[in-house]
Amino acid sequence: MKRFVSLLLGVSVVVGLVFVTAYAEENVSKTAGFGLPSSLDSLYPPKTEQPVHLLKMFALGSLFSGVASDLAENDLHGAGGVFEKFKTEYVEISKLVPEWKQGYPMKPVEELGAALKSGDRGK
Repeated sequence: MKRFVSLLLGVSVVVGLVFVTAYAEENVSKTAGFGLPSSLDSLYPPKTEQPVHLLKMFALGSLFSGVASDLAENDLHGAGGVFEKFKTEYVEISKLVPEWKQGYPMKPVEELGAALKSGDRGK
């Protein structure tokens, strides 16, 4: 059952990322009158061998689902360890596309880290 919950959380995160990305791309184009930032070009083929940005976003989603999975298994210590990896990746990804820097606020990340350290599952 725990594996099923973990799998379900993982799939939910990936599906959520796909919808959020599609929504953001559509609405940025409509409201700002322009497409995606040109800085993304250096993170996707043909300028790179692989879609760097996309792969990093999937990895970030996987780390976040790891935190959720550990919490579902009442493993606060494990969740805290995975969270530290998530936070490191979050900060790195926030630097990839300068035009999207404001889209990566640190406050919610810090609040999640504090809640994990406190051990209070309600937070």
